[in-house]
Amino acid sequence: MLMLKGEGMGGGVMYVWEIPRSSIAALPRWDPVGGEAPLSPHRAAAAATEFLRNRFGPSVQLTIFSLCLGQSAIRPGGAEAPGAQVWDYQISFECEPEPPPAERPMLNVLVLMDGKVVVPVAKPDK
Repeated sequence: MLMLKGEGMGGGVMYVWEIPRSSIAALPRWDPVGGEAPLSPHRAAAAATEFLRNRFGPSVQLTIFSLCLGQSAIRPGGAEAPGAQVWDYQISFECEPEPPPAERPMLNVLVLMDGKVVVPVAKPDK
């Protein structure tokens, strides 16, 4: 597995967003100077919102307060490889009612350029 993001929660636990190394080659590549992103911000926001509604229920009020498009630290051919990098959206939400503290990191949703949400996993913080 390849970790894309980690967020500590305290108490010896952290959420980790990771993907199988084998899935990297299938992800769409993007050169920002060469054209539009393979996944629009609208579609990324819709995927993230659907993920949270499935997680917290349809009655919660979700508000996006940050939507960032950035590169992962992944170069498919290694650190010095030429070519496009893997990009993703990191979308942060506010939620009413607010989830318990242990689940608040879930409000930061990572969406890959293929439209898939990376589901975070709680792991011991080493």
